Amino acid sequence: MNADQISTNDQNALEAKSTIGRGRYAEDQTLAKISRAHNKSVAQVILRWHLQLGTLVIPKTTNPERLVENISVFDFELTESEMAEIANLNTGARTGLNPDEFG
Repeated sequence: MNADQISTNDQNALEAKSTIGRGRYAEDQTLAKISRAHNKSVAQVILRWHLQLGTLVIPKTTNPERLVENISVFDFELTESEMAEIANLNTGARTGLNPDEFG
């Protein structure tokens, strides 16, 4: 099951950990273009994308500057086309264990 197959309602919510992809998307050209358009970092664009999808995001950092950056995602909104561009980046890759494969 993937995120597209999960229905959210008053009793269910999709939670995302490692929402920024552990830095693997820092050089992505699509995300870089969108981040420049909003004067935000790639990490902020990724977090904003998750929030606009209604995903509960849990970014992890102990770096004080990144903590401030992670919370500074409520002063802009991605367009529908930007949301679609980011969604099309999905390769199905995982940054952690697959819960469907736990033994």
